[in-house]
Amino acid sequence: MKAVILSGGGDYSDPWHPFAQTSATVAALLQDAGFDVEVRDDVARAVTSMKASPRLLVVNFGSGGIPAEQDQRTLSGLSRLLMGGAGMLGLHTASTLFPQSAHWAGMLGGRWVRGTSMHPPHGRLRVRVTDSPLTSGLPDFDTVDEAYSLLAVEPGTTVVAGHDEHGTGQPIWWYHRHQGIRVAYDALGHDADAYRAETHRLFLARAARWAARADSRPRP
Repeated sequence: MKAVILSGGGDYSDPWHPFAQTSATVAALLQDAGFDVEVRDDVARAVTSMKASPRLLVVNFGSGGIPAEQDQRTLSGLSRLLMGGAGMLGLHTASTLFPQSAHWAGMLGGRWVRGTSMHPPHGRLRVRVTDSPLTSGLPDFDTVDEAYSLLAVEPGTTVVAGHDEHGTGQPIWWYHRHQGIRVAYDALGHDADAYRAETHRLFLARAARWAARADSRPRP
């Protein structure tokens, strides 16, 4: 199974996230889960030049808070590959991408809302896991990360893990189907250390295999 990790570079890098390190960590995890992995940091060129859709696209890049000039080109390329049969796994900053596009929010299942969404300082947090076909048997766990909060979740999206902030539960992991495309999102993953927790690693492997249609879970 081919997986392509779209890793932050060029206009899709920022000064806060070590995308090369997190992409290498996720690549090793996906290889253990049975994927043949390619990492591309020339994001816009990658999504417009691929002739065939891989089984899985991993979105691990950011906008740095300012829409990149080639956003429309990149989003069109991503849409083409997804409609061509790829599944998608969005990581951390994927929710901040394409801030002007309702289409992207619909594809990903939710988004970071400028002026509303936030995260407290990087630090320890407790992740509460909801029982579901995709998380069956996975326990709650502690990690050190950026706790994305006040994200807007689209209707029809199934949230399967969260944390407490602002006195309410905040989504961390979710999955959904968008026009037949399988999509999972993980709001964790600021740096490579964020992937040390075994529960986190197990969820990512399951989510990737489900999105790539290598695993039938969860059922309709």
